[in-house]
Amino acid sequence: MERKKLQHLKHYEFLKIQNDIRYCPIFMIYGEEYYLREKVLSILLKHFSSSLEDDFDKVTLYGENNTASDAIENLEMTPFLSQYKIVVMRNFNKLKTEDKNQIADYAKNPSSSSIFIAVTEKIDKRKKAEKTIFQNSTTIECKKPYSSKDINLWLKNELFTKNKTMAYDAMHLFSTSIDLDFMLASNELEKLIIYTNDADRITKEDVQACVSSSKINKIFDLQNSLGNRDIKKSLMISENMLENNESSIFFVVMLTRYFTILWKIQSLRKQGLSDSEISNSHLNEVFYSFRSDYLSQARNFSLNKLREIFALLLQADIDLKSISINENIILELLIYKICK
Repeated sequence: MERKKLQHLKHYEFLKIQNDIRYCPIFMIYGEEYYLREKVLSILLKHFSSSLEDDFDKVTLYGENNTASDAIENLEMTPFLSQYKIVVMRNFNKLKTEDKNQIADYAKNPSSSSIFIAVTEKIDKRKKAEKTIFQNSTTIECKKPYSSKDINLWLKNELFTKNKTMAYDAMHLFSTSIDLDFMLASNELEKLIIYTNDADRITKEDVQACVSSSKINKIFDLQNSLGNRDIKKSLMISENMLENNESSIFFVVMLTRYFTILWKIQSLRKQGLSDSEISNSHLNEVFYSFRSDYLSQARNFSLNKLREIFALLLQADIDLKSISINENIILELLIYKICK
């Protein structure tokens, strides 16, 4: 197979061409912005594979736990069902120097039936191995936003992929009314879409009504108080959120995500994994500085209790959409049952 031309892209350049990505035997996703790294990785996996083939032709490795030999052995295997064998190496920067040297040697003559995706927070191109890998890869840089302009570029792409439009003044208000954080921006946009009942066009009035001008995402405060089973604080925060027109449906969506992470932690503990292993290799959806909080809070809920909580969240979602009861009552009852 003919080797495709390499590209070195910023994340917004990559997102613009995500439906027409060129094949390359090696991709490198790098930069300090975790949310963007995960988004780019998800797009690549979706573009070059399908869920039906993942178990056979996609392997995920970790730089702190695996070696270059593990990666190369899989890369040299013939794909079973799909066109490409895909090997993802998360935390690539944590590979030992000798392993990076082996990957660099592979990069000079990679398999044409495989795709190696290195995901890393940082890369040091002063080092020979990392420079070689970089030069033989299609790279996507994922930087943190440094101004509202970066948020605005991200927003334009998100609206396009979601088949939404937003008035210029609404986009400006959105971009300047939230903290410089892509994860927070994503959550706020999702909340906005829910608030507008999935309308095709979002107005400035919608943004004014939905996006917090104080730039404080209270849902995370609520998650922490529920995780600590502090019923008094949880009720106080939820009441404040509803008084400030926070979407009750978004409230339930975000709590479902939160308790899903706690479920994963407890399930992995039951399988014998240490908290260190869980934190380093299995909580990529959680910012590193917050992982200890999730690990601590998970201890407050058994797997049986978490099953009950998922049933409570489902019932609250049904009630909020179908019963003419004050949403405050539904959510207060939900909080009480979770904490008790």
